[in-house]
Amino acid sequence: MRCSKKSQFSIEYLLTIVVVISLFIPVLLFAYYSAMEKTQGVEKKQLETLGNFFLKNIEKVYSAGVPSRITAQQRVPLPLKNITEGGFKDHDVVLVLDNNQNFSFSSSYPLEIHLNRTLGEGIITVRFDAVYNETGPNKEQIVNITVLD
Repeated sequence: MRCSKKSQFSIEYLLTIVVVISLFIPVLLFAYYSAMEKTQGVEKKQLETLGNFFLKNIEKVYSAGVPSRITAQQRVPLPLKNITEGGFKDHDVVLVLDNNQNFSFSSSYPLEIHLNRTLGEGIITVRFDAVYNETGPNKEQIVNITVLD
């Protein structure tokens, strides 16, 4: 009889633990996924800030005309594999993340981007130059963007 009371207590204890765990696991999963969504939202906003930094300076330099130049600094929120031009007429600034996900920001101005390395998180210095395109059939104005070391 003594053994059955111990086993009954053990089973009740085990059932209590199972019930408590089964209640907390969904709550923990919900909290985890909510935190992940918020983190991704913050990262997306930070990338939008970086993209808008490029667009704003491209417009300023292009509007001022040749030989204007702006050198500016901006924070890179995530490691980037590349920053390149692309899209329709190659007028978009394309941020390529390490996982090959692209974020594109449309510019109305012709541009060329020079980046010879991947970028880690931190502050970058970028030079925007209004120059004439020497390679095309006609000398059109473009914005030459160089990410400095």
